[in-house]
Amino acid sequence: MNRYYTIEDVYDIIEKFKKEIPDISIGTDIIVGYPTETENDFQETIDFIKKIKPNFINLSRFGMRKNIEAKKYKDLISRTKKERSRKVTKIFEDYLLDKNKEEIGKEKEIIITEIGKNNKYIGKTNNYLSVVIDENVKIGQKVKVKIIDADKYNLKGTIL
Repeated sequence: MNRYYTIEDVYDIIEKFKKEIPDISIGTDIIVGYPTETENDFQETIDFIKKIKPNFINLSRFGMRKNIEAKKYKDLISRTKKERSRKVTKIFEDYLLDKNKEEIGKEKEIIITEIGKNNKYIGKTNNYLSVVIDENVKIGQKVKVKIIDADKYNLKGTIL
């Protein structure tokens, strides 16, 4: 996809960031099913995810569009794209719960960003992790919380 860097360059940069900012959140965009994507290419994507364990993945299946370089290639079949998308999602979800559980017991400052289900408030940490709290607060308010539980996608906190 016309990248001018190697996967090793990406690993090096991420490791430098993690060393300088230990609680950094890493996110990545992944497109599966590019027309020339081989099984080996896809396995490299899986290896990448397993190695860096990003906190966030914006996952998309490749979609053919007019006036793009990939138009000259035969598109991968939809089933292959779906299977690859499901595999990436499963790998991501398999480690995400453990990663979030590492936050239990920590104190974090959050900014309340929205009201979620059942009138629970959702805030974001400085490294963009979502924290759900039961207490009544205002959108935009900063509060200090202790993380008391975690699921795959959210931390649960209580105001200190």
